[in-house]
Parts: sequence; structure tokens; C-alpha cells
Amino acid sequence: MPQYNYTVINRSGKRQRSTVEASSEDAAIEILQSKGMYIIDIVEEGLSFSSSKKCKTKLSDISVFARQVSTMMASGVSIITTFEALEDQNDDKRFRAALRDIKSKVQKGISVSEAMRDNSAVFPPLLCTMIEAGEMTGDLDKAFDRMAAYYDKENKMRQKIVNATIYPSILAGVSALAITALMIFAIPQFLGVFQEMQIPLPGITKFVLGLAGGMKTYWYLIVLAVALISSGYKMYYKSPNGGVAIDKVKLRIPVIGDILAFAALARFSRTLSALIEAGVSMISALEITKNVVVNKYMMKNMDGMLDGIKSGEPLSENLGGINIIPKIFTVMVRTGEDSGRLDYMLLKAAEMYENEVDVKVGRINTIIEPVIIVFLAIVLGGIMASVMLPMFTLYGNM
Repeated sequence: MPQYNYTVINRSGKRQRSTVEASSEDAAIEILQSKGMYIIDIVEEGLSFSSSKKCKTKLSDISVFARQVSTMMASGVSIITTFEALEDQNDDKRFRAALRDIKSKVQKGISVSEAMRDNSAVFPPLLCTMIEAGEMTGDLDKAFDRMAAYYDKENKMRQKIVNATIYPSILAGVSALAITALMIFAIPQFLGVFQEMQIPLPGITKFVLGLAGGMKTYWYLIVLAVALISSGYKMYYKSPNGGVAIDKVKLRIPVIGDILAFAALARFSRTLSALIEAGVSMISALEITKNVVVNKYMMKNMDGMLDGIKSGEPLSENLGGINIIPKIFTVMVRTGEDSGRLDYMLLKAAEMYENEVDVKVGRINTIIEPVIIVFLAIVLGGIMASVMLPMFTLYGNM
């Protein structure tokens, strides 16, 4: 008989998680309701709770939401009225449904943080944890305000990285299309001319003409190969070892690797600082922070760091054993530990690495744009020179 994991509010008004054995989900619901329990979530064992769904909400939307809640609560508006007002003005159906569900659960006595966790496809774990800390200290409006500032900075940094890669990506794409069009449509036209004039062809010209002819004849195989390589890359990246290996390589790419590493360190530092400041334990804070770091190679290193923290070792000691962590960052963390101001030093480290990201992003277009243009000029020039060489030879012999 299948087992069902459930989350309920029991007769005492407390939240409870456990497992029930039943022939079906409906039967499990009947068993729980017969005991006077209010069912929040129920799912067959082996599947995932809704609370484990990955958050898909834009960072900008989360920032705006947190800012609106903070402003309304600071103005004396009740939390239920706040969520009711935000529900009415929100155009996103998924977000509006989540706000409606939170309002309903808060009216039943469930805390805001717990109600938000039950809608984790909309609200990330970090936000829920920080709101829970705010509830415990009685500073709920300030918790929302801090998280609004956090997600605003996170969104701006992410946008800078995206914007920095857009132009080089477009330039590289246009260059690839130009080379492909030249090889498929223009170069094969020279073959007939050379055959008609019976011009002896140098090796480089034969190679270019053969390559162009192959691309024109077997273009569908090229498209298929690109699709298979792309699919294979995605599948490999999703595998446990594949994602770690690829992200490790990304960190070693000149300029881009530095941007990814500094952005990850800034995100790690700011998140951990916010959680420590809110009173979250170091182990819980690192568990949450680990999931904020996007790079899988860095996440794997953090698993070993967590084991050290659980055994009682300081954070700085575990950071020192990770070769991708700059020494200055470890020194700043150790200083924060020694002075009892770890949250402050982590915040300063976040600001330092955010500035580094700004500097690197400013340089990326300056470096990559000329490289792509020079590469394109060399390739296109080489192709055209290879097909013009026989013509020059012919004219020279006349």
C-alpha cells in the first residue's frame, strides 16, 4: 500500500508533517480529515512536495513585491489587507494565485513565512527564511525591506552580466551566418569558372571549394550534428558530474571566468551576510546560500565546507581549503569571525566583488569585440584569398 507524505494543521493549530498509509490519495485525505486536520499539502512518497518546486519568479518581481509589502506594513496596513491589495493589482495569474493562497492561510492562523513556503514556485527559500526571522524578531516590515534591497542588487548584477554578453553573442552569431552564407552560396560559384577555364588549383583552394561543396550538399547533416551536440551538452550538464566539470571549465575562461567567479562570491557573501544578520544558524545559512550559488563546481566545494562546519570548524578554515576562493576573501572572513562582525565583513566582501564584476563587465566588450572582428576578417579574408589565388596566377601567366 502506498505511503503519502503530508503537511497539515492539527487540532492544536500547529503545523505537522508526517506520513500516512492509504490505498489512494483520496483515501489518505479522508483519513486525515477524519482526525480534524486541515490539509496543506499531500503527495505520494517518492514524489516532491509542492514546497520543493523551484522558484521561477523574476528577481525584479520579487524585489517589487517585497518593497510594496514593506511600504504598506510600515504605513500601518495589516498583513492581510496588504496581500489583498497586492492580489488585486497583480496581473500575473500565478503570482496572484499565490497571494490569494497566502492571505487565506494567514487568516487561518498560519504564519506568513510558512504560507510563502507552500508557494515556493513563486517565492524562493531565502526570502521565506528571512521573513521567518523577521516574524521571530517582530520586524516583519524591515525583513521585507531588506529583502527588497537584496533582490534589487541581485537583479542589477545579473542584468549587467547578461547585457555584457548580448552584443558579443550577436556579433559572433552574425559572423557565423556570414561565413556560412559565403561558403554555401558564393564560393561554389567559382568551381564552375575554374573548371571551364581549366585553371590549376592550389591545395588551399581545393580544400575551400571541397568544404563549401560539402556544406552545400550535406547542410542537413550539419544542422542535425549541431542539434545533437546541443542536446548532448544539455544532457551532460544536467548529470551530476557533467555540470560540475562544465562549470569548472567556465571559471577558467579568460575574463568571463573571472566575472562568473566574482558574481558567485558576491552572491554568496551578500546572502550569507543577510542570513547571519537575521539570526539564522551558520549551518542553515550555508545550506540556503549553497543553493543561491549557480556554479555547480562551487556548490560541490561548498558541500565539503558544510561538513567541516558541522564538525565545529570555523568558516574561514574551510574556505582556505578551496582553491577557487581568493585568499583576500578568506582573510576578510577570518577578520569578521575574530571581531564578531562576520555579517558586516561578508557584506563588505559582497560590495567589493560586485565592484569587480562592474569593472570586468566594462572591459569585456572592449576585449571581445575586436577579437571577434579580427577573427572574422582573417577567416573571410582567407576564404576569399584562397579562391582568388588561381585568378591571380592565371593573370600573372598571361
